[in-house]
Amino acid sequence: MGAIMCLNANKMQRHIMCSGSTDETVKVWDIEKAACVHTYTHHTDKVQCVRWHPIEQPVLLSAAYDKSVAVLDVRVDQSGTKGGQGIVRAPLSADSECAVWDRH
Repeated sequence: MGAIMCLNANKMQRHIMCSGSTDETVKVWDIEKAACVHTYTHHTDKVQCVRWHPIEQPVLLSAAYDKSVAVLDVRVDQSGTKGGQGIVRAPLSADSECAVWDRH
């Protein structure tokens, strides 16, 4: 387990928090159970920022030193995966711009 770089509390479910770490993981914690309930390994470098979406509370955003941002839906259990359903990952350009769109 690496050092925690960032924490964010879920405003709707106050017992739920997320963390980003130097071990390249994003974790979702249940404070009442004192347990990690999800671990995501979709980044390939230190995770520097995690935030819950302000309106869609089960949606979590993460950004890492691998120059990518990810949008995760924690209702879809993809713990330990490198991507797939529930995770949208997008690279950042040299000028820190990111473009993601829904083709449907």
